[in-house]
Parts: sequence; C-alpha cells; structure tokens
Amino acid sequence: PGAGAGGSAGEDLPLDRGALLIAAEEDPRLDPDDVLRALDDLGARVAARVGPAAPPQAQAAALRDVLAGEQGLLGDALDYHDPRNSLLHEVLARRRGLPITLSIVWVEVARRAGLPFVGVAFPGHYLVRHREAELVLDPFSGGLALDRPALRGLLERVGVPQPGDLGTLLAPARARPTLARVARNLVQAHLRRRDDARALRAAERVVLLAPAEPDARRDRGLLRLRAGDLRGAGRDLLGYLRAAPDAPDAPTVRTAVAVAARRFAELG
Repeated sequence: PGAGAGGSAGEDLPLDRGALLIAAEEDPRLDPDDVLRALDDLGARVAARVGPAAPPQAQAAALRDVLAGEQGLLGDALDYHDPRNSLLHEVLARRRGLPITLSIVWVEVARRAGLPFVGVAFPGHYLVRHREAELVLDPFSGGLALDRPALRGLLERVGVPQPGDLGTLLAPARARPTLARVARNLVQAHLRRRDDARALRAAERVVLLAPAEPDARRDRGLLRLRAGDLRGAGRDLLGYLRAAPDAPDAPTVRTAVAVAARRFAELG
C-alpha cells in the first residue's frame, strides 16, 4: 500500500507516519496501520474517479467529492483549538480538523491516487496546491479553490504583511517543518486547556522536529520552568539567548533564566 512512502523529496520522514507518531504520543491506543489502511482506501476511491492524466481541475474535483463530499471532512469551526484537531486519526474519525491536518489528509490521499498535490505552509492557514498548475485549495473549507485576491484576503485576515509576489508563499512544504507546525499547534491547544504536562510533551516533539529553531527551545524552556525542571529550563533558555540575543523577548527570557537560577540556588 501507499503507507510506506511520503514526505517531500530528499526527506526520510514520511508525512503520514510522522503525523501518526505525533498522534500516538497523545493516544497510545492508536493503531497506525488502521489509519494507513483508511488513507489507502480513500486514495483508491479517488483513483477510481480520476487519473493523473486528467486536468488539474478534474483531479481537484475528485478529491473534493470523496474527502469533503462523501467523507464530510471539514474544518472544525466550532472548537478550532480542540487538541483532537491536530491528531490525524481523530481527524479521520471525527471528520473535523485544522487546516494543516486536513491538508495532510488531502496530500496523502492524493499521493496514493497518483495525483501531484502538495502542502503549502501559507501563513496562518495551511493549504494544498497542484504541483503542476496554479490551483490552490483550502481543505478547511471543503476544498474551495482560492485565486490570488482570495489568498491576499487570507493574508489580511491573519495580519501578515502583503508580499509583492505570492509565489514564495506557495512553495511546496517539506514534511519535517509541517510536522513541527502540527506539534506547535498541539502545544497551544494544551496550553489553552491549562494542561502544562501535555503541552510540554508536545514541545519536546517540536524540538525533535525543528532542533535548529531557537523558538522551539525557548518554548520548551519556559514550560520546563513551569514544571520545575530548573536545569532543563536553564539549558533551553540560555541556548535561546545565545542563538537570538537581540530577540524582542530576550529581556523576558533573561528574567526567566534568573528565576530558574534563583530557584535552583534555593534548592541547594
């Protein structure tokens, strides 16, 4: 089945399996093979409707008919920040998710059907596009096609400055940064529910997926400080300050380091 492949060219981290690894840490009862078989089945259903030689619009229509129409996969507008919206198996079971997790489903189903759709790490709202045509889709809205004015309107809604050329924002996303973004969403979802323990575990995943990004260590460091891991917090926060000494939040992080040092001294 299509389960063994995935990710972007040159990466050793399949997108489907990477998303399931994140989900399995949240839900140990998860059987990844069940989810992979479900994706295979959806891919076969799309492939039965359309082939890779069909026009891009026809390919998009087949994906839309199966995923949004038959499956009812749509964005969770009622409880956007529900942690389950970031877990691939829950998205398939509940048929609700975030833009990024729904896009992962679309990309993985398209891949299994032999259709060249890729994820797009658009600011504030993950999207899907056809690799060989100017066709951008929003799985959160059921696969709605977005033209350039609609994309600029989306940027305006999320408060991102307008670039002269949207092309750079529509580049195919790589698997590892995509999965790190899923894990970051989980951090925020758990923090909204005041579940620091789960937020910290998700922050650990962000660091594993994006070890070179200073923000990932800062966020883990602050959560470690709240959890009482003073040594770990100090290492993360000092590492952040070394990598980004002039960051706008550097004074706040220095204060957190001082707090960690004071608490550690009190323990001694």
